[in-house]
Amino acid sequence: MLYLTAACLTVLLAVAGFGLDLGIWFTQAQDAQAAADAAALAGVVYMPGNFSQAQAIATTTLAKNGVVDGSGGMSVSISPVTGQPRRLKVCVTDTDVETYLTKVVDADPTISKCGTAEYVLPVSMGSPGNIFDRATLGVNPAVNGYCTAKEDGDLRLSRYQGNRPGGGGAVCVGSPKEDNPDYDAAAYNYAVDIPSVPASPVTIQVFDGAFGGPGVDLGLSNNPSAPSTINTIYRVYDATQTPLDPTDDPLLISVTANSGDASWHGTWRSIYTIPAGATAGRYRLQVGSQTGQLNSAGANAFGIRARVGASFTQCTTIVGDPGYSVTCPQVFAESELSVFANQAGGTASFYLADVDAVHAGKQMVIQLFDPGEGAQTIELLDPNGNPVTFDYQNVEGFTPNYSGTTSLLNVSGSGPQPPNRASTSKFNERKMQLVVQLPGNYTSLYGAKTWWRLRYTTSAAAVTDRTTWSVAIIGDPLHLVPNG
Repeated sequence: MLYLTAACLTVLLAVAGFGLDLGIWFTQAQDAQAAADAAALAGVVYMPGNFSQAQAIATTTLAKNGVVDGSGGMSVSISPVTGQPRRLKVCVTDTDVETYLTKVVDADPTISKCGTAEYVLPVSMGSPGNIFDRATLGVNPAVNGYCTAKEDGDLRLSRYQGNRPGGGGAVCVGSPKEDNPDYDAAAYNYAVDIPSVPASPVTIQVFDGAFGGPGVDLGLSNNPSAPSTINTIYRVYDATQTPLDPTDDPLLISVTANSGDASWHGTWRSIYTIPAGATAGRYRLQVGSQTGQLNSAGANAFGIRARVGASFTQCTTIVGDPGYSVTCPQVFAESELSVFANQAGGTASFYLADVDAVHAGKQMVIQLFDPGEGAQTIELLDPNGNPVTFDYQNVEGFTPNYSGTTSLLNVSGSGPQPPNRASTSKFNERKMQLVVQLPGNYTSLYGAKTWWRLRYTTSAAAVTDRTTWSVAIIGDPLHLVPNG
């Protein structure tokens, strides 16, 4: 009986010991998983252009969580994910797992945990190819001058709003002066996205880059006593170090196109050349107008393209379209696009946003600022070219508060406006927010198609609109994904 009791006690102690150790292993496994996840999230923002920095940041983050490769039984693996350039995988293996009572059964457990993180870049807007101009796409990128009224269509660069007493007069001179709360001298960010290390130099070029020439610039004559002048500033930044944070991008060059400078007119002028063998990634082109410049009442419309080698050849990133190339350096706006839409015909479609299947099931929020003047209707077309239903609402605060659900936004007609505005167009100076539920079966519906468009319809011979568009996808751009 004494032997039986001893045997039972041994079994009970082993079971109790295993339960105790199991709890310890579970805690250590959680710690290893948390360390791997934190390291992956910290390092992935440097992918794919700077893997060595991604590795260094991930290693530092692991050390802060008590994980050092080669120390205390720990081993670490940090690697890119094949075919997923915006992902980073971090694995932690612990061979020195604490055991207590289970040592009697010679347990030698190993814990191995991995974390994989990815980031989703802001959506590309306006152009799927290596050229962005009216002749190709029906729209010109455009910037307004400092003294242009906000109601003229530029959300960010017009310093004032509501500064037209009696519907006319000067903006920077005279009164009243009502600040534009959306003013941002940093202006608009375009990108030249080079998908792989370039075998030939890539030159960023601007067409008709100065205001006041034979192009499609708009002189708005807010100060009739003096001619309009706008100096336009082009800044090129190096390939993004942390793609979700543009503030750390090194400035490569800043070029000012002075108003009336004929050397910019009617020609493609080179801004900066990215040498062969340079880092792949997004080179940011920031475009703005001179702060504080008097008489700068107008809009400078221009074009942007990326030339590979000594001569320009048009290409596209849309699979199956003529000119498709896997190495095509795409030129587009990031998140926000200030344009002059100008296309012949009563109906015109414009590229709005490139929305990848990674966003399936999310909400897309579109803001159209000062939309549709001169047009009758605006539709949102999905990647198959079909109109979709969306919720819309005026978020500017003006009355009446237009809102509803439709697939055909009527932008015609007039409406009551705040004081000191010149236009009586229905959506003048309004921010119209469109909300679209992206389908969960995105790939089965659209296949490889990803571009959404805006379709304008008008009774006039041409579609024209000076406006600012923006697109955002609701969801965390930096997140963990299942380990592949």
